[in-house]
Amino acid sequence: MIELAQMATKKKPAFTAMLSGLTSAERKIIQGISALAAKRGERAYIVGGFARDILLGLPNLDIDCVVEGDACGLAGELSTELGVGNISLNKKFNTAKITTGDLTIDIASAREEKYTEAGALPTVRLSTIRQDAMRRDFSINALYISIHPRDFGKLCSEQSHLDDLKKGVIRVFHDKSFEDDPTRIFRALRFAARFGFRIAPRTRRLLQKAIKDGMLEKISPFRAKREIMFL
Repeated sequence: MIELAQMATKKKPAFTAMLSGLTSAERKIIQGISALAAKRGERAYIVGGFARDILLGLPNLDIDCVVEGDACGLAGELSTELGVGNISLNKKFNTAKITTGDLTIDIASAREEKYTEAGALPTVRLSTIRQDAMRRDFSINALYISIHPRDFGKLCSEQSHLDDLKKGVIRVFHDKSFEDDPTRIFRALRFAARFGFRIAPRTRRLLQKAIKDGMLEKISPFRAKREIMFL
């Protein structure tokens, strides 16, 4: 099992020290987002697979960022100010993607999601990172690290999320998680194989029930193909 490169706590964040392990391009982007979000009166966080892999000491060229504010506006200004890559905006979900060289930067507004049926795209509304965490697939991908200048590097997540990463446990947040997004079935198996993590007993039972109930059939061919390619 892959272990944490450095234990992070709310009092002693690991992320600040780990900046030295990032590429110069990654540092430039993160520091740019930090300064620009603060200038706009918004708070930005590193999150998802990027935060997870930093804490595991693994490379990751996909920067995931959440902002309590306007992601599309922030991304537009970032692209202009830093003169980086191509930008695509999804104003319906208030997300943005910037590509520059080998890097991909995903910026999303903190939001809540509601699913009307299994496998469907959700309806969203803006929220805080506390609500945003509950839409994540697994607790190990719900680690939020502040990049605001005032508390840069502070872990702003539940300690239990970090504990799951430390112990190598894959855990969903609620009983309808695989029903809301059946592609999480693929991701749970992929993370277990990739990191040598174990799936929590309740999560495993929910995963097995979702398969038995035919949730995999709810996934569109395009999304299913994409998830299978990652296995």
